[in-house]
Amino acid sequence: MSIGAARVSEKHANFLVNDGAARSQDMQALIALVKKQVYEKLGVQLQEEVQYVPCSSWVDTASVLF
Repeated sequence: MSIGAARVSEKHANFLVNDGAARSQDMQALIALVKKQVYEKLGVQLQEEVQYVPCSSWVDTASVLF
């Protein structure tokens, strides 16, 4: 299952993979699709553990630690 360059890992369905060009919108759409399909097939409502942080163009990327 994939949207754009975002896909669900073949090794573990809980891992989302960026094939190099995925945008945040691709990831968010893929998450929504996975949640919808799981609910429709299994009746389980998945909850994200991710906290979304808005992107801002003024952030100095050199000061961000990875």
